[in-house]
Parts: sequence; C-alpha cells; structure tokens
Amino acid sequence: MICMCPTSSKCPEMVVQCVVREKVPIPAYETFEDRTGLTRRYFMFFDTYFKAARHNKELWDIATNDKGGKNDIPYGSCIFEAHVRTTIRENYFKWILQVLGNPRLIKNDTQANNFKTEYDYDLASLPNKLICDTALTRLPKNCQILFNKTTQEFRLVLDTDDDDSDDSVSDFQSVDGTRIPGGDDDRASPSSPSPKTIKDIQDQQAGTIQEVVDKCREEHQGMLQLLRQKITELRALESVEPVTKASQSACKEAWAEAKKSLRQFTDTDRKRNASDSHEGDKPKKKKRRKTNIENKSRCSDSKVAFFSNACLDLQKEDESGLRHSWESLYKHIKNNYKVEGEDNEDSDNSDDENNNVAVPLLPKHSALLTNLQNCRVWRKARNSGITQQSIRPYAV
Repeated sequence: MICMCPTSSKCPEMVVQCVVREKVPIPAYETFEDRTGLTRRYFMFFDTYFKAARHNKELWDIATNDKGGKNDIPYGSCIFEAHVRTTIRENYFKWILQVLGNPRLIKNDTQANNFKTEYDYDLASLPNKLICDTALTRLPKNCQILFNKTTQEFRLVLDTDDDDSDDSVSDFQSVDGTRIPGGDDDRASPSSPSPKTIKDIQDQQAGTIQEVVDKCREEHQGMLQLLRQKITELRALESVEPVTKASQSACKEAWAEAKKSLRQFTDTDRKRNASDSHEGDKPKKKKRRKTNIENKSRCSDSKVAFFSNACLDLQKEDESGLRHSWESLYKHIKNNYKVEGEDNEDSDNSDDENNNVAVPLLPKHSALLTNLQNCRVWRKARNSGITQQSIRPYAV
C-alpha cells in the first residue's frame, strides 16, 4: 500500500497557527505520544495528525458516526499509528523550516526569527498558555479526559459547578455493552487519589508536559541552533531581487542541504563519518548494489528501531483493550459534544477575528511517499517481532 502522507501538510499548518495566530510555543513532539498521561495533547494528535494520515475523511466519518458512535469500527492499525509517529519525529524540524524559512508564508521577519518551541524554555518555565489551551485542540474546553490506572480505561470529566456531582463524569455504553469508565466506581482508592475536576487534570497534565520537555530539551538544543541559522540564511536567499536562474538554483540547493541537515534518525556512525571527513578529500566511491526499485526507502537503523518499538508498544495497548477504550470515548465526544468552529475545520481560509491576521495557505500535496509493505523500515521491524497475526484487522 503506497500512501501519500497529508500529515506533512498538517504539521506545518500547526507551525503557522502557533507562530502567527495563537502565539504559543510549538509543542514538543514527544508530548503527542503519551495516550494515558497527556490525554488532551494526545487528543490533538489523534484528531488532527492521525486523522489526516488516514487521507480518507469519509471512512473516518463512518467509523465516528455509525450508530451514533456505538460501533467497533477501528480507525487504523498499530503499524499505521507507529508510522505517523515516526513521520512526525523524523520531519519535525524540517516542517518548522519549511514554514519559517519561506518569507512568502511568514512575511514578518520578527515572527519568523523569534519563534519559540517548548524546548526553548528553561527548566520549569513553560508559559501558562500552551497549544492545548487554543482552538487547535478540538476538544471542548469544559471537557477533560482522565485515564484511570486502576481500571486501565478512560473517562470523560465535565466542567460542573458541583465537583462531587455524578454529572462531572460521563458514563456511557459501548456497542458490546461493556461500560466505558465513569462514576464513583472508577475512582481511585484513597491511597492513590485521582484528579476528577477540570482544574486538577489541567494541573496534572501541565506538570507532565513540563517533565517531558525538561527531559528532552538538552537533546534538541543543537538542532534548534542549526534550525535558526538555516531560517536566517534561507530567508535572505529567498528575498534576493531580482530573481534569476542563478538565484533560484542557489535557493534550491540551500533548501535541499538545510532539510537534509535537519532530518532526525541519522545513525551515529553516519554522523561520525561526516565529522571525520576533511574538506577537499574526495569521497570513496562505493560499489553500487542492484536493488529492486520497490524496496528503496530512505531510513536508518535508529528509525527502524523507533518504528519497531512504537509498533510493539501500541500492540500491547491494543491487546489490553486500551486502544478500543480510547476510540470509544473519542466517538462519544464527537457525537455528543460540539466544538466551536469545528464545522470549518477543513476550510482553507480563516482570519483571526481579533488580530485580523490571514493565515497563509500550505500546499495540499506531499513529497513524502512511503511504501509500508516493501520499505526497509517495515521489513526490518517485521523481522524484529512484528507480525501480521498480532494485529487485528481494521476496516478503515
């Protein structure tokens, strides 16, 4: 199955929204991967990037709305979600560059050069307003998702005046009659208290985000420094007047080199070989090996390892019923709660009502083609223990 990944359009779109409209730091990609600890942030990943990667809105809507959401139609396989996570990680800094390095998308140099990611903040200094507090997360503001560690299930906490009221927790049935958690029976024992109010969950997840960012920030400082350097260089090249064939060629080469330098999942041995090479030395010609064109894929051992581990972790969640519980709750939210502006989520044009800022449009196509059945990532991950038998069939 060869698929074009619309995620490569959604992620740059997120960068535009964070920098131009919402003026919040670009989120750390690690925070999109915690389904149980960062439920609101994961809701954004699932509802935006995973949905976009399915590249079939009609089938997504069928899984969401059939029988009012009380169905067992899954949204996608563990392998596909692992592929989406891998794609976001690999291209995170490249997508930021794609937006901020282009003066036709971000005309204001100050906005482009003074952008912030969550990695840019010192220990325990993240701002109060993050992407979860904006309209980019299409989860009603009066709703929070809480994971119950005792029952290993999700429940919906609503904003009510009476925190002890039973209405503060949504309790509903799945299509097979098993109860999706909610109510006093699912509350944690006194020895391990669980937050139940909106404020409690917000504070808990804010602390978790801070912990994740604090753990990862040092790892990304070198890449962020390189990213800012490339943004400045590319904006200068793109602004050269008049435009000539020579300037266009220089821009094209600079973009290619910048994207290559910002790619994640580069193996340490390749980095070592690059650092050991001296300027002026002629690279050794490697003997070319004949390969099947269908099996060609740009990847590395670290990419294969991450993809494989993500698949195995997601399969464990699938076998434990965690994914089914999440998807049942997601369908319940989509069928019973309306988010302001959700009807226009696929609109190409939108203006900021307060700042009257037009958000630039991004291309609807992607050059990231992935052949999951034949690419080296899939084959090596499959040999690491991922088999078709361990994945339940998916209709979407």
